[in-house]
Amino acid sequence: MAISKLHINILLSLLLLTLPTFSLEANSNANFFNKGVNLSDWFLAEKAVDIKKEKYNYSEFYRLGKFGINVVRLPIRMTSMTSESPNYTIDPVLLDKLDWALDLAENAGIHIIIDNHGFPLTNENTKLFKIWKQIATHCKDRSALIYYELMNEPGGEFLKANWGTIQGALIDSIRAIDKTHTIVVTATVTDGKIDFDKLPVYTDNNLIYTFHFYKPFLFTHQGAWWTQIKNVSGIPFPYNSSTMPECPAELIGTGEWGDQLFYNYPTEGTVDKMMQYIDEVVNFSKTRNVKIWCGEFGVYMNAVKNDERVKWYKLTTDYLNLRNIPWTMWDYRNTFGLFVKGTVNYNFDKELNVPLLEAIGFNVPAIYNPGPLPTIPIYTDTPGAYISTYFWPNEGGTIAENNIDSFEGSKSIEWKVGSKPYGDLVFNLWNRFTESPFDLSQYYTNQASLEFSFKSSTIIDPAKINMTCKLINYNSQGIPYESVFDLTSTQLTFDGNWHEVIIPLSTFKNKGTYHNGTFYPEGNFKWTNINKLKISTRNIDLAGSLLYFDDFKINFNHVTTTTSDLSLKNNHFFITPTLINTNAVIETGEKPGVLQVLDSMGKIVHDFGMIHPNTKLQWNSSHLPNGIYLCRFASITCETKKIIIRK
Repeated sequence: MAISKLHINILLSLLLLTLPTFSLEANSNANFFNKGVNLSDWFLAEKAVDIKKEKYNYSEFYRLGKFGINVVRLPIRMTSMTSESPNYTIDPVLLDKLDWALDLAENAGIHIIIDNHGFPLTNENTKLFKIWKQIATHCKDRSALIYYELMNEPGGEFLKANWGTIQGALIDSIRAIDKTHTIVVTATVTDGKIDFDKLPVYTDNNLIYTFHFYKPFLFTHQGAWWTQIKNVSGIPFPYNSSTMPECPAELIGTGEWGDQLFYNYPTEGTVDKMMQYIDEVVNFSKTRNVKIWCGEFGVYMNAVKNDERVKWYKLTTDYLNLRNIPWTMWDYRNTFGLFVKGTVNYNFDKELNVPLLEAIGFNVPAIYNPGPLPTIPIYTDTPGAYISTYFWPNEGGTIAENNIDSFEGSKSIEWKVGSKPYGDLVFNLWNRFTESPFDLSQYYTNQASLEFSFKSSTIIDPAKINMTCKLINYNSQGIPYESVFDLTSTQLTFDGNWHEVIIPLSTFKNKGTYHNGTFYPEGNFKWTNINKLKISTRNIDLAGSLLYFDDFKINFNHVTTTTSDLSLKNNHFFITPTLINTNAVIETGEKPGVLQVLDSMGKIVHDFGMIHPNTKLQWNSSHLPNGIYLCRFASITCETKKIIIRK
């Protein structure tokens, strides 16, 4: 990445494009790439001798492949690595080190884009032509995994007026030497928009059009030391008036790259605006019938909270993927990269930003995933290790172990409901390994369920079944915050037979709590600190009933999560259409389940509750902003599908 004002200007080209499929033809073979990184810390030196050739090696490229990366972009300051006029001979040291990089990529089966990253703004273009003739001559016999990117972010008044013609002549110059390798072309930028429509129609059919995406600039570059907003932090994305900081006094009157960024942010800082920029470039690609690729995008990490940065990357890559746009993020190891903030060693085994990897769809190395989370037994024939029970069965009621009737094993819990409305079966939870309450945060994130078995010897009108299941955590002041699931006839069947009950943790609701006469509102429940599991009766209609419970556990066995495109149906539910304006039709299959819509960060924005089998319903999304959402149906399995709202 350049560090000039020109570079800042061009970084604002947050443009995106798309094709139904991305196939590049070279040497008559179809090649494909979809996601990768910029290796910005390797060849971006001023002299070839300063490039550390073996900074990347075979094991490093193997690791890149294990991420799921199949393309890397290699920025090179080519114009500073030649002799003087008139020959502009490329330093042989650069060619030797370039061969090393190309060999690594080809041996790993990774596409590699040779990026001319930096060129003097001048009307003398002889140097540029001679550089690319030498590169083409040097690489023409290599595999189709090699690509030529003519120039990174061309800018300046001269190039704005002449770049389309110069680029066409460069294409012809290369094709006189190398007729097979794919050439990457681009356009200049005006007022934050890439000028693709100002380019002439090139007759070469082996081109890719590239663009960079850093919208909104105020968010992605807050705190960046080479910008006017180097002292800015705390910018939210999407824009939120309640958390948006004021424009610093030092920026008042600084114009387009200073105070104007603040004034325009209520419009620029939205997901809708992001999509608008993408859609404009998509329209160009369809009009010209050309291939496209997002060569750079990212967020400077030093002034942004990691969860906010991760959210932006997820929104961006989700939309790029949805539009079938291949991409290479900027960058890999530096301040826009995949490692945690502050690292200097870039330790692959310890310092990767795992939430970011997960958000953009890279594979997380196995060392960060020591194995599946174990099932937590709460009660089988006895309470689990370091779990105790106590009962408040209400007046006239009893709770005791039953040695005759059980779902599994030889015992169950028998509860004779008393004559008062409220009674509780409570499990105190304590982790004997950490000597602390249970941390269920990873179980919640990975869509585990609370499971137990239930039976009643009494036949009850389903309309009168009213119980709750609560998970409780106490804060440091002893206030018991609760997350609640209402147990009704959908979960509990009073027919004298044993039934399995499966409650996804994601369906529990944070409803606040009363404590010592004071109501404490929702929002403070912590999945990291669960002290109790409580089953409660809430009315007198169950008085005298015999209830049996057995085999309580937190488990993954019944919950498998798959993410599929909206166009694919499964056994549980499907949605039409895939891209909605305001209305969608949701249909469920043979099993009941809990239906919810979540935003891209996992917050529930619409909860349909428990849905009966073979249900067809209309969903109106007019209250939601444009964006990418997930529709989740939790039944015997948990299925998640993407929805995009575009009004």
